[in-house]
This record gives sequence, C-alpha cells and structure tokens, in this order.
Amino acid sequence: MAKSLFCSLTSIVLSMLITSAAYGQEVNRSITGTVRDLNGAVVVGAAVVASRAGQERSTTTDSQGTYSFPDLSPGKYRVTVTAQNFQTLSREVDLTNSESAADFQLAAGGVAAEVTISAATRYERSTEDLPLSVTVIPRREILNSPGQTIDDELRYVAGVNLQRDNADVIFPVNPSIAVRGLGVGDTATRSLVLLDGLPINGGFWGAVFWNRAPEYTIERLEVVRGSSSSLFGSFAMGGTVNIVTHAPEQRELNGELQYGENQRFRSSLQYGDVVANDRIAFSLNTNYYTTNGFFRVPENDRRPVDESEHAISKNFQGRSNFKFSDSARGFIRAGYYDQNRIGDHQLASTHVDLSDVAGGVDFDLNDSSVFSTRLFYSRENVLIDNVREVDDTTTFVSNSHDNEADIFGFSAQWSKAFSRTVSHLSLGVDFRRVDGTNNQDVFNSPNTLSAEILGGGTQTATGVFAEISLRPNSRSEILGSLRYDNFRDADGRIVTDGVTQAFPTRTINLVSPRLAARYQFIDQLALRGAYYEGFRAPTLAERYRSFESPTFRGLSNPELAAERLRGGEVGVDIRHGIFDGQVNYLYNRLNNFVGSAEVGFIDGKFTVMNTNIAKTRSQGVEIIGNLRFTDYLNFTGNYTFTDAEVITGPLTGNELEGAPRNVASLLLNYYAPFGLNLSPRARFVDDAFQDITHEAPMDRHFIFDFFASYRVHRNLDLFVVAENLFNKEYIADGFAQTLGAPRQVSVGIRFNLGRK
Repeated sequence: MAKSLFCSLTSIVLSMLITSAAYGQEVNRSITGTVRDLNGAVVVGAAVVASRAGQERSTTTDSQGTYSFPDLSPGKYRVTVTAQNFQTLSREVDLTNSESAADFQLAAGGVAAEVTISAATRYERSTEDLPLSVTVIPRREILNSPGQTIDDELRYVAGVNLQRDNADVIFPVNPSIAVRGLGVGDTATRSLVLLDGLPINGGFWGAVFWNRAPEYTIERLEVVRGSSSSLFGSFAMGGTVNIVTHAPEQRELNGELQYGENQRFRSSLQYGDVVANDRIAFSLNTNYYTTNGFFRVPENDRRPVDESEHAISKNFQGRSNFKFSDSARGFIRAGYYDQNRIGDHQLASTHVDLSDVAGGVDFDLNDSSVFSTRLFYSRENVLIDNVREVDDTTTFVSNSHDNEADIFGFSAQWSKAFSRTVSHLSLGVDFRRVDGTNNQDVFNSPNTLSAEILGGGTQTATGVFAEISLRPNSRSEILGSLRYDNFRDADGRIVTDGVTQAFPTRTINLVSPRLAARYQFIDQLALRGAYYEGFRAPTLAERYRSFESPTFRGLSNPELAAERLRGGEVGVDIRHGIFDGQVNYLYNRLNNFVGSAEVGFIDGKFTVMNTNIAKTRSQGVEIIGNLRFTDYLNFTGNYTFTDAEVITGPLTGNELEGAPRNVASLLLNYYAPFGLNLSPRARFVDDAFQDITHEAPMDRHFIFDFFASYRVHRNLDLFVVAENLFNKEYIADGFAQTLGAPRQVSVGIRFNLGRK
C-alpha cells in the first residue's frame, strides 16, 4: 500500500516537473530597453528593477544605456528606473503573449524628484516641508528659457524686485535686488546674493555683477523670501538668492552660439569630466557676449549726442570638486569677468574688471556631524566716465571714477542631525573684510580738471550664528536661528584736492533672530508662519563716496545708521495631485531707510546727501501656483500685490523705490520626448518710481518672451529666443527717462556631447 502510494506521488511530481519545464521552454520572455535623458544621451549606470507579485529582479544600464531581463515568466511586470540627478520613472510591461522592448527617457532636474535647497538653512535640505517661503529654479529650466542673464530669470519669481534693465546693458554699479517691496533703486541693495553659499554683493557699492555666473555654469537658483539676516547677516535683510554652480558627474562638453538683432552675439563653451578614480570632478567655462546695442532715447527725441548702448563682455570660470577620502571633500573655484560698456551718450563708458577665487573643505566627523570651512577673495575694479551735454551735438567727460575694492572672507560651520525631536543643530562664524576706494576727477568744463576727490575706508564684519530645528511630531517643525554681528568701519576718509577729512572708527553691534514654524494638517495642506528681524549696514560708498558734476553734488554720510527690519509672514502650502502652490501674507517695517535728502544749492550745484530718511512699511500677498501635467509639461503662475510706502517724515505716503504694487507672470515649460522644447513667458509690471522722492517715474509694461528649440541630432539643437516679442516701449530708467530693451530676436545652435 505504502509502496503504491509512493509510486503514485512520484509519478505526479515527475509529471508536474516535465510539464513545467515544457511550459517554461515555450513561454519564457524577456524585457529589454535603453535609458536616455530628454536630450537623447544615454544614461549609464541607471538602476532598473522589474517586479511582479512580490518578486523582483534588478540590473543596471551598460555603457550604451541598455538593460535586459531574460527568462521571465509570462505576466505583467512593473519596471522602475532610477538614476542620480534624474527623476524616477516606472511603467507596466505585459509579457503575457510576447517579449517586450521598454525604453525610458528620464527628465533631468527631478520634475517629480525631491528638491533641495541650502540658502534657507545653510545646510542642504528638502523644500518639501520647509517652514519658509522658497522658490527653486532647476538647471533644465534655466537653460531652456528666454532669459539670457540670471536677473532675467529672477524677474519671474514672486516677490523679487529688480531694476528694469538686465545685466547685459545696465549701468554696472546699479544692479541691485530687493524682495517684498523693501526698495530697489540707485541707493541700496537690500537682499543678499550668494554664489555656492558665499556672498558676492559688491564690496564698495553692494551691487551684484550678475554676469559673473553665466547660465551654463548654474545647477539651480534658490530664492528665499523674508529676512535671512539671522543666518547671513547684512544684505540678507529682505531675502537671499543662492546661485549653485554645476558639477559634472561624467565627461561633458556643451555650449552654444547665438546671433540676433542689434548684432548681438553670444557664445558659451563648457567642458567637464570626472577623473582620478572619480575623486576629482572639474569644469571649465568660457563665455563671450557683444552687441551693437539699441537706442535708449525714443526716436522722436533723439539727438546727435545720443548713441546706442552697446557692450562687450568676457567671462572665464573654473571649478574642481575633490574627494580626499570617504569622510573629507573639498572644492576650489576661480573666475574672471570683464565688461566694456558704452553708454547712451557720446564719451560715456564703463569698464568692469573682476576676479575671484574661493575654496572650502567638508569633514564628516565620527559623531556623525559635519564641519565645513570656506575661504574667498575677490578684487573689483570699475572705471566710469560720466558726461555732460554742451549742446545737441557735443558732450564732455564731467567726472571720471576709478573704483577699487578688495574683499576677503572666511566662514566655519558645524552641524549635526540628532534625534527625531531635535532634528538639526548648526553653529557657525563668518568674517568679511572690504578695503575700498573711489578716485574721482571732476571737470566743470571740457578738459579742465576742477577737483580731485578720493573717498574710501575699510569695513570688517564678524558674525556668529546658531540654528536649531525641532520636530515635536511627524507633522510639525519649529525652526529657530539667531545671529550676532559686529560691523566696524575704519580708516574712513574723503580727500579733496589733497586735503584730508578723516572720520573716526564706527562700530555697529546687531542681533538678528528668526523663528519659523510649519504644521501639516493633511497631506495636501500645511500652514506656516515666520517672524524675523534683519538689518543692512551702510556700504563704504554710502558713507565715504561723494560725487560731483558741473550742476550736481551727492554727499556721502559717515554718520549713517544701519537699516533695521522687523517683519513676518503667514503662508499656506497646497499640494494636491499635479498642483502645488503657496499663498503668503507678508508685513515688514523698515527703520532708518537710507535715501537721498535734498540739501539745497551749494556753490551753484544742486546738492543731496545720503540720509536715514524715513521709516517705511511693506505689506502684501503672494500667490504662487505650479501645475505639472506630465513629466514634460509644467505651468507656473505668480501674482504679487505689494503696498510699500513711507510712514514717517516729509515723504509720508510716497511709494518705495522700485516697488510696483502689482506684478504677475505666467510660464510654460514643455520638453517633448522627440526633442522639441518650448518656453513662452509673460509678465506684467505695474508703474513705479526709481527713487523715494517720486521724481523718477517708470512705466507699467507687459512683456512677452519666448524660447523654442528642436533637436536635429541627438547632440545638436537649433533654437530661437525672442525677448519683448511685441516690442513694448516703456521707461525703464526713471532718472534719465530712457527706454527699456526693445524686441530682440536671436537664433542659435546648442550642442551637448557626453561620455559615450
């Protein structure tokens, strides 16, 4: 009986095995495919997983970007592809009846991937649950946009106020930036700009030379709205912009050639590679720009002394990242920027010569903390020839300036992630020293030197800060930071025709707190709020640089006090399906606002002086929405209402300089898998004044920009870019009442050669 049962069971098992083998020989299938990026280049080393009913197999793409899963049983599989710096992509593959080819194209920059930012907290963290209002512009969007300069990119960010000319043509010491209506004009820069976390606001003026970081060198732009003085000190009173440069992960050679109206020519070439067993990653970039320019004066008002405003600029950038060991890494970056600009009148010209070097190291310590240190140095030289009109046909140089500044600084920071409750703690110190002078020759008549004026001094700034992140539970965070700053102005002097007026050393001590909190009510809705205090110390130019022309005199003021800000915001974060957005209400009060106060006529010249002229207030609403319909199509809309005005003093009721009440923008980004990229953009900017006295009005305007490219080869794109496509005419410089940039259309080629 037992023997019979054993034989029967053996027979059944053998029959099942034979049947299974025969079935497997008949129906085994495979999945194969190639993984590429949106430009058609293969993605090497991407992780590919095929899963079904709790079982999975994994592989990686080879040097040709291909993968294969042989000998798969029939059925439906989920294939998922992940690669560093690309978004994860998955799809269902049906192997019921036949083998299948499943190719993937990954979107760079992470349309759906986690977005990180370092400008908000001085260490890199996700924006997903950040208790502050931020915007991040990724590399793909920067390279495929109509904007040709960084400041043009920032014009489409809610809450950002810029002067109305871009970095290609603007008077070089004027480029300034403010956030949330704090005032942007010729007097001051009220937001901080960082390059890889290090400040690049000019040492003498505070101006920002945007073109020192060409588009091809940028990985992302980070914008933090609201004061960050609690982490970064002066200039960060209104907000912070961090320009994060690109580091290659494999060999790459890319660039572009562009030519268009006004004989505008732009070229860029970048080469990068990873060498020494992946321990060194380096990149080199060169950028050249020239244009015959355009007339700033309306055609009906044009005279023989008026000229087109044209420029030539050159830029060289280099960066290397080093991996010394598993726990130590560093970088070094160097750059040189040179611009010659011919103004809109005969003989008017400027020349900018700027060089900089920076480096740093990061150490992972045994207690799981990180210690980082940074060093930086830059030298600025700006030569300016201003002119006076004799008549409609003749001008002469009325004053000539030689501005020099040397900036040196370092920082050190320790940070550590602790328990779930004490999420993160950072401690740090910053030091910055500026030595700056302005040498001016004044000519009241042609070729006749009337006065020689030198103004300058030394400013040192030392700050210590701490920041802590607390998470009482999984849905909430409290983020607090506190900073103490010591500013010291020494060797202040104004030398007029050899006679020196020396000023005593001045010291300012300031404390800046920030407290922010966020609570996630449900997955789709979170509430956050922040209170902050910030400041801006007067620049060397505001304290020690006096200015003269045959009819005008601008006096500096060594007694200026620091501008002080108190403010806050309440915001709502909304994320549901393909939509994410913010609604923010903001309120700021600014004491000791620095502006130009009229003194009267002195020696026949109309005279003004830098003065702590007023107390101001700005309040408003920001509405930000993003729709990501697919991996290749997204839409962004912003609207900002800002009510910014003087609330004390003789200018009470005046709007703040460069702070329009209404600003709106719309952006569409489309990246087709077959190689078509489209990026139309539109913005409306309300009228405003270029100065707080309301003597320099600027027009409201609507601008439409457009970018389109098409891949004609896997490594070659053709593109067209149109700025101010409808040729809107508007006053962009309120003082000179001159026009903004007209329509400018350019065509070009762009190539991208990666490692094969």
